Amino acid sequence: MAPKVAHIWRPISRTKPSATSSSPVSRLATTDLEQLQDQDIYVTVTGGPTYASLMTLDAINAVLRRWEQTGEAAGGQYFYTTDLVITPRPGVTAMIEAIDGLVREGEIANACQVIPDPEGSRDAAD
Repeated sequence: MAPKVAHIWRPISRTKPSATSSSPVSRLATTDLEQLQDQDIYVTVTGGPTYASLMTLDAINAVLRRWEQTGEAAGGQYFYTTDLVITPRPGVTAMIEAIDGLVREGEIANACQVIPDPEGSRDAAD
C-alpha cells in the first residue's frame, strides 16, 4: 500500500528568509515558481519526512558546465546526488506532479530516504 501524503511542499530555501516572511514559498519571492529547475524539498509521508532534490536535465547540464570551469567533479565529468528526482520540465507544478506520482505508485521510499526533520516533529497542519 502506498504511503499517504501528509504535506507535500516544504521547499528548502537557499536564501535567508525575510524577517516578515513566514511562508517557505514566499522565501522564493524573486523566483518565478514555474521556472524553477532545481529545488530541494521535504515531503512528509506516513513514516516520516523524506528529502528530495528535484532537477531538470537543463539544471544538471548547467551544473556540469559550471564544474567544468571550476574543476569540481573531475572538471564536470560526472554528476551525482542522493535522493535526486529528475523532472521533465521546470516549475513547481512539474515537481509536485513528480512527487505525487512517486507517492501514488509507492516508489517514494525507493527514490528518497526517510530522514529526521531538522525542525523537529511537525504535523500536516504546519
